[in-house]
Amino acid sequence: MRIRIANLLLFISTLLILSCGETTQSKEQHSSVNEEENTLEFRYSAPANSTSQSPLLILMHGYGSNEKSFANLGGALDNRFHKVSVRAPLLLNQNGFAWYGLDWENGTVVGHNEIEEENSYQQMIILSNHIKKTYSISRPIYLVGFSQGAMMALNLTMTYPEVFSGAAVLSGRSCSEAKKSFAASNELKEHSFFISHGTEDNIIPVIEGQIIKRILSEYPVDITYKEYLIDHSLNAEIISDLNNWLNIAFETNN
Repeated sequence: MRIRIANLLLFISTLLILSCGETTQSKEQHSSVNEEENTLEFRYSAPANSTSQSPLLILMHGYGSNEKSFANLGGALDNRFHKVSVRAPLLLNQNGFAWYGLDWENGTVVGHNEIEEENSYQQMIILSNHIKKTYSISRPIYLVGFSQGAMMALNLTMTYPEVFSGAAVLSGRSCSEAKKSFAASNELKEHSFFISHGTEDNIIPVIEGQIIKRILSEYPVDITYKEYLIDHSLNAEIISDLNNWLNIAFETNN
């Protein structure tokens, strides 16, 4: 009976994550950062027992989504973390945003706007510093990204290891060009990554997740890699494994 109840609760959590509606959380605040003409909207949720010793978890949504829908994911993750769900800066439509524009050809992505991508990186650095200062957070920062947000999380952590201590890369991809900006191996020690990908993903094929694993294997980082029998989405099993990874991250830093 206990197992059935646990599974039911996990299933309900997943439904909340995958819904596009906004979840109201206690202690949640909505704010923005405006510095050097860069503005990022975000939603902040304090940990269950607010303390400066709690690490910071920054959530980065995918292409065409927003910080409201991805905040639902935060509600299902380890409540010992400070959590921030960020809205990407590029407006696509009324409720859809992106970290950078994509170049399309016959329905296929053939490139992206590198200037917008770099701008998003810099805005995320500004935002991260602002949040740590505003909420008196002295512990490490971890990123959780899905799809395009996963690509951002991966590249930010590998490029700015002095700012970010690890990343959960959910259904993302990497490329050889990104490696050129990665930090030196000795700067990446003790950094950790959780990589998940659906074997039925027809948006970003699972081979892209395997490529990320192969690239990261060249560096002295801790890698947790898992594949799931799903498409370009999240499910309860992924959330459970992600929480296990976050628990290790929390225990490592306390």
